Amino acid sequence: MKIDRLFGITVYLLNNEVVTARQLVQKFEVSVRTIQRDMETLCKAQIPIMSVAGVSGGYSIIPDYKIKNQYTSKEDYRYILMALKGLNSSYSNKNLENTLNKYMSLIKNEDERVFLDYSVSKEDGKVQTNRELLEEIISENKVASFNYRDAEQKQSSKIVQPLAVYYKWYAWYMLGYDINKNDYRIYKIARMSELKLSDRVCFKQHDDIENIIKNQEQEYSNTCETIEVWCRKDCKEILQEYFPNEVMNKDKEGNYMLYLHVPARERLWQALLLSLGDGVKIIKPLLYKEKLIETAKKFLSNYDIQ
Repeated sequence: MKIDRLFGITVYLLNNEVVTARQLVQKFEVSVRTIQRDMETLCKAQIPIMSVAGVSGGYSIIPDYKIKNQYTSKEDYRYILMALKGLNSSYSNKNLENTLNKYMSLIKNEDERVFLDYSVSKEDGKVQTNRELLEEIISENKVASFNYRDAEQKQSSKIVQPLAVYYKWYAWYMLGYDINKNDYRIYKIARMSELKLSDRVCFKQHDDIENIIKNQEQEYSNTCETIEVWCRKDCKEILQEYFPNEVMNKDKEGNYMLYLHVPARERLWQALLLSLGDGVKIIKPLLYKEKLIETAKKFLSNYDIQ
């Protein structure tokens, strides 16, 4: 039917920059003359078809129209609005607020039943301030200097070209190129201080940023270690909540043996195990078992316990 073909041509043009008459003829199995008549019909329907001349020419839809008139349902707008509200709860940005207001004007939200609140990801004001400054430095393709405290509390000065900021593992991170080490590094923004624009320059050409992040995270994952942990059956669900993808084997008494793949230098997983008291026990490696015992003794030393 003609109406189906007209709809198909419109969608095809929306999804492609420039389409030749020959491509449309082959796609919809009609003559060139039919395609020409269809273009006239679409123009009369106020769809702004543009004819592009030259060897690479053909038919196109004006770019601004593509943004304003995509075939988007009410449900599509609801999902977009939900995602924007969730992002706005965690990411302070004036342009984002303006975008959110535009979409809120397109659809009433009285039927909302799903809410995304990522406000925990804002962390504190210092993190937000540093993140915003890093975004400015990234947009200007410049270099930053800052002091950094690593997971072992060691302080060092950094000269880095920031390349991207992203949120993961309940914290904001920055991917940067360390000029002094000539290598890429991932930095936790909460551990930065004295962040400022540097007068240093960096002329290095970088590959795809997303791939660099994936490679860096893979290198970090390779430094993680497997910890064998005995878990009493009443503590199983808590550990499953925090380690949902780890191997868990049930023993004859109904308790469990877990094999946790954890970052050796980070403290959160150690704090979680300590919080479960006698419900868990590290079996091996012996080093981490002794380390947890030492931490527990230091904690108890703060209290008058006989």
